[in-house]
Amino acid sequence: MSNNSNFRCTISFDAEGKHCGHIMIPNQRDDAALSFLMIPIVSIRNGNGPVVFLNAGSHGDEFEGQIALRDLARNLNHSDIDGQLIIIPSLNLPSVEVSRRRSPIDSKDLNRSFPGTENGTITEKIASFVSKEIVTRADVVIDLHAGGSSVEACPHIMIHGREFMQSDAIFSTTVAAAKAFGLDYTFIVDFPDRDGMLDTEVEKAGKPFLCVEAGSGGQTSAETVLRTKQGVQNLLAFFKLVNAQDDLDAIANRCAVKQICDDGFHIAPADGFLEHMVEHGDSVQKGDVIGRIHDIHHVLREPIVIKAQCAGQLVVRRMPTLTRSGDFIAGLAEPFVGADHGI
Repeated sequence: MSNNSNFRCTISFDAEGKHCGHIMIPNQRDDAALSFLMIPIVSIRNGNGPVVFLNAGSHGDEFEGQIALRDLARNLNHSDIDGQLIIIPSLNLPSVEVSRRRSPIDSKDLNRSFPGTENGTITEKIASFVSKEIVTRADVVIDLHAGGSSVEACPHIMIHGREFMQSDAIFSTTVAAAKAFGLDYTFIVDFPDRDGMLDTEVEKAGKPFLCVEAGSGGQTSAETVLRTKQGVQNLLAFFKLVNAQDDLDAIANRCAVKQICDDGFHIAPADGFLEHMVEHGDSVQKGDVIGRIHDIHHVLREPIVIKAQCAGQLVVRRMPTLTRSGDFIAGLAEPFVGADHGI
């Protein structure tokens, strides 16, 4: 493991047992000429099973995963597993401390900063450590998100399409694992902003990657936290690190697989007040009015009408009413045809 001037880790990933320490990244401040950002990290290792990397807090306003992984790290003993778990409950610690999506230190979004650089900003150094020291040794990466303060979404797993993965086997395993997590939906997403994502870095390495979006709105509920905890346990069983406590096949059968294509992403064409015209979860046809944007400064001006670019179910939408041109405002999902072929 690298222990250089740009980052170091106080635990060894090769050590058997349960170990808790820190990723240390230099972070000089005006009031501290020598200081480090101390990101908590846990390694639990036993036997010869797969290595699974679990992280949360890439965005500081997403909390379900951060809570679930703290519980997991406290309660799981190394004798309980066959394999290794590397757990970082609050990966983008500066953002977590202020409950913001982007870092208050360099204003960067960690999940648009991969693979990072050792000599970059604080966010780029975090990304570099994860890319070089963890992704390279992990067999599976599970990234726990929750929509954040600007998005309302139904609980789901988000994965990319087959064209972004290195084999049919990896794609099939990823879909099967996503369904086994136990949320209502798995969305295969034609994401318009893939560059710099951890997803992309892991997919390039030819490994399964799951992005869990269990909550939304920058807050938690008893249900979303519980489902995140249960889902993590289901994935550990799916990848054979622990024995299954529930029927994973029955859980998977309750998950609908849908896709959000490029036409499903709706972007605001102007600044103004966003008025949603359909409810979250509703189904619409192409051409249906799904929203209107009202001009802030011109009271008598007719609002801009937002029409559905495709048929589908409204599964994710913007929460703040005040909207700027270019903001994402709604996502429509349609059934995934591959689901008819046993995927």
